[in-house]
Amino acid sequence: MILSVVVTILRERRLNALPHLHTIECFGPDRCMFESTFPVDKRSLSYAVLYNALKKIVAGFPESEKDAMFYGTAARIYRI
Repeated sequence: MILSVVVTILRERRLNALPHLHTIECFGPDRCMFESTFPVDKRSLSYAVLYNALKKIVAGFPESEKDAMFYGTAARIYRI
C-alpha cells in the first residue's frame, strides 16, 4: 500500500516533521510520495511555502530517496 505523506503547516509557520519522518522510516522512501491539493491549498499557503516545507522534511535523505518521494514512487505507481 502506498502512503501519501501530507505536510501540515501550523499557523505559526513552524514545521512539525516528526510524524512524517516516522512514516517514511516505517514504510521507506520507495513506498512514500508527497502530494498536495493545489490549487485548493492556495487559500491557506503558497506553493513555494508547501514545497519548501517538503524539502525541509527530507533534507537529510540521499538524493535517490528524495527523487523517489518527489517523483519516482508516483511515476512507478501511476505508470507515468
